[in-house]
Amino acid sequence: MNTRGLTELIILNAGVTIGVLDGGMFTMMVIMALVTTAMAGPFVPRLPYAREGEQPAAETGPPVEALEKSEA
Repeated sequence: MNTRGLTELIILNAGVTIGVLDGGMFTMMVIMALVTTAMAGPFVPRLPYAREGEQPAAETGPPVEALEKSEA
């Protein structure tokens, strides 16, 4: 389970403890957390930047400002 799923479960437990969530809502939210966490594993490698040899667009080079300063 990833940290997002664990955080969600901790917050849900706190909600049940203080009485904000009833049993039905808690169960539904826990199932949603487990399903979305399980789905994330197979889908992340399919993202464009997750392919071998590629990087996210934000990490492909220096910021535009740095390029403009070096040309001046």
